[in-house]
Amino acid sequence: MSTTIFSSPYFQLQEVAHGVYAAIMVRGTGASSNAAIVDLGDRTLVFDTFYTPQAAADLRRAAEQLLQRPVSLVVNSHGHFDHVFGNQVFTDGEIIATVDTREFMAVRSAALIEYAKSNPEYLDQFAQEIEQETDPANRAQMQDRLSDMRVFDAALPTLEPRLPTLLFEHELTFHGKNRTATLITYGGGHTPSDAFLYLPDEKLALMGDLLTVQTHNQFMHGDVHEFVQNLKRIEELPIDIAVPGHGPVGSMEDIRTMRLYFEELLQRSDELHAQGVSPEEAADLPIPDKYVAWDVPSLYGVNLHQLLQQKATAAGQS
Repeated sequence: MSTTIFSSPYFQLQEVAHGVYAAIMVRGTGASSNAAIVDLGDRTLVFDTFYTPQAAADLRRAAEQLLQRPVSLVVNSHGHFDHVFGNQVFTDGEIIATVDTREFMAVRSAALIEYAKSNPEYLDQFAQEIEQETDPANRAQMQDRLSDMRVFDAALPTLEPRLPTLLFEHELTFHGKNRTATLITYGGGHTPSDAFLYLPDEKLALMGDLLTVQTHNQFMHGDVHEFVQNLKRIEELPIDIAVPGHGPVGSMEDIRTMRLYFEELLQRSDELHAQGVSPEEAADLPIPDKYVAWDVPSLYGVNLHQLLQQKATAAGQS
């Protein structure tokens, strides 16, 4: 259930356990992903920082208003822009991530900002792409993305990538007065490195983009086989509540659904490859009925294209 304990145009706050708040993004506002606030008792932890400083500033205000202290710990679950470009707002907090996530961010964040500053026409170009899109669902998705990009563009003159300052390898546990939370990575999948925050007493996990609920996911910068294996390991943990990187708050059942989604993509790509279907042809195939209503439908074709392209490359090298 959403609450009115803090009102923001960028997100809706949902208290998913006592002192744990999911910030579920509002589409097209510049948030672009979910985030969370965790009261450790003596410290405040923020999990992911949205796509823009504007949205992150509201997240910081919400945390300070709710818990009456500065944010001292900030986690970047992975290095994608929509989860980390709000870092600069949290000037009092140590920013925590894996070594691989920091390296991923260091290269890509500066490159995106340089591209946007050097190509001021990029918004108009994307708007033209929307005009050419004929699929209504894809068009709506692109309109939301364009709205997010406009908020990002407004922040561009003062946007400064803030990289993680505290790095961990496998696990990092925070022992607070109210609760214990463990930051865990099993490797990558969605990106080269993906971390989630596990609250064992609450049987709650903040998943980043290791989970998207009722939303297509992708592995463009990761590896789908590793993704599946990591989700299998996560399924071994007692989890009742799972806050995804995108979509509504979910449960262990949604984690299983995410794993099955990728396993079915792998099986489908094997079948298509055996039939001689090209990556371009695979990208245009219809989405299975059980996933057709999910958000960001364009990713299904992107995923199939990537898998078929990988198989074609491997066949050419053998």
